[in-house]
Amino acid sequence: MLRVSCDRREAFLALHEDMLQITFTEALRQRLANGFSMPAETRPGSRFVISRIQSEGLAQLREDSIELVLHVETPQAHPLAGYFSHDDGTLPEIELHFARSADMPSAFARLFTLGARVDCGRLWDKASGRETPFTGPQDASRVSDGVVDPFHVLAKGIDIDGQPLPDLGVMVCEHGLTLDYRMGPDWDAPRIDALLSLLRQLRQQGGQVRIPWWQADGEQDFLQALGRGGADG
Repeated sequence: MLRVSCDRREAFLALHEDMLQITFTEALRQRLANGFSMPAETRPGSRFVISRIQSEGLAQLREDSIELVLHVETPQAHPLAGYFSHDDGTLPEIELHFARSADMPSAFARLFTLGARVDCGRLWDKASGRETPFTGPQDASRVSDGVVDPFHVLAKGIDIDGQPLPDLGVMVCEHGLTLDYRMGPDWDAPRIDALLSLLRQLRQQGGQVRIPWWQADGEQDFLQALGRGGADG
């Protein structure tokens, strides 16, 4: 095993059983900085060799000094990455259906306890025949009570255990919520896992997850991923 570390003053090379310890000084670290930087377009599988010949900052090293080989590994893709990574201009939907209409407002309110904010939104009041502004999570009860028509808002700032989610669209209907998302590079593995955690929490509040957008195979992939994660509080 190779272990590399930086020390403010001391530099040394030591072998401890099966571990090779390379320690270099802070001053050398500053000169190594440029040598360690890689272009943003570096492809997985690329190999780099840093030696005295390739960097003026390493001129003090001997000709036969050790070469450092950097191998850019391919990160393990998230099982659901294909449903999030490429922005094709559509807004895939994740449906949550509630057997009891009373469960829907509490599930919608859950988004706000997790930090959701809605900058603007409009509702259609059936009695007055006019639009009214969105006032907060309590408006979901007005849908289940039949006072206003189903409405759509953009929920920003949802945070799952310190992991912020990209913006989510939320359609509020009498017996359900439909989440929609914009695919793209913002959906890395931690954020996909955070969304799964959110779905588990909403499922615990009575929601049944359905994803007809991705047809039967895609829905099965999501449900399997939800099952692998266990319970979330």
